[in-house]
Amino acid sequence: NVILGALAVSAFPLFANRRHAPRAELAALFGRSLRWAALLGGGALAAAWLLGGPAIRLVYPPDFWPAVPALARLAPVLVLALLNSLHALLLTAVGRTRTVLAVSCAQLAFNAAVNVVVIPAHGYLGAAAVSVATETFGLLLFAWQVRRVWRWAERRRLVPRGSWANLRTLPALRANDPRFAPRKKRRPVAWEE
Repeated sequence: NVILGALAVSAFPLFANRRHAPRAELAALFGRSLRWAALLGGGALAAAWLLGGPAIRLVYPPDFWPAVPALARLAPVLVLALLNSLHALLLTAVGRTRTVLAVSCAQLAFNAAVNVVVIPAHGYLGAAAVSVATETFGLLLFAWQVRRVWRWAERRRLVPRGSWANLRTLPALRANDPRFAPRKKRRPVAWEE
């Protein structure tokens, strides 16, 4: 899990440095990051499925052996959480932290609502399945938001077509638009000074 976290943490500076780069360059970097995440996360998933049960049975007393099926159901979270992290870091690097917060809140609400229904009926195995469903839901939302942010910027011609340009400077580009002009400061009255 430390290696998976290191991959996500090391990707952020690369995304942030290339936010000015053409879209193709940032997309290629993001694609490479996703491929590495899928490869490393898939390896962790396979290890959890193949070695998790025997490791639990070897290390822990028989009271813990019922946790093996829950571990098997929970293992896909290793891949999904890493992919979610990369999408969130890309959105953060291009200045869309509010979007990341909104998706995270949606995941939290989804998880809480589904767990209220599933846990009473299926116990800890249901909770493990809901964790996988929550991460899948988050991945779909993050992927949709990455596409949406790019298309929004292109439609308004804030960035040239075919390049990511600098999505971080959208506020600066808006400053030239009178609709987003900052309000003028009020001059203080003599008695307020």
